[in-house]
Amino acid sequence: MTVKIFSHSQKANTKKAIEWFTKHDVPYELYDLRQRPFLYDYFLKFLYYTEPGHLEFLSTRSKAGIALQQEIDKLTINELYNRIKSNPKLLTEPIMMDETRVLFRYQEIEMTQFLSRSQKLALFEGMSINSL
Repeated sequence: MTVKIFSHSQKANTKKAIEWFTKHDVPYELYDLRQRPFLYDYFLKFLYYTEPGHLEFLSTRSKAGIALQQEIDKLTINELYNRIKSNPKLLTEPIMMDETRVLFRYQEIEMTQFLSRSQKLALFEGMSINSL
């Protein structure tokens, strides 16, 4: 399975994710939102994988993201999608997704969900409780 890494600026956390996938031999595709359109199907999948009322894929650090958070209850799903499509910086980054999982933001321990069973065993075999 290939993991899609969604990014709009390739800052430090996106670079860390790319390095992590490379180090663990996980195939990935960088989906640069500055060059490729943000598709509605991806937006719906992001919604599906979030807790109701908690849109983890939205940026909470940028001015635009904070402003969007304040008015989000007034927007329809299509209006929210169109806002994000026109301003991808409203998304947190990186967002990593394969056919069955989505992970918002770089979280090294959580990224192990993209490893195969044998890769997980090899990774955790040498670790102790204290190293987690």
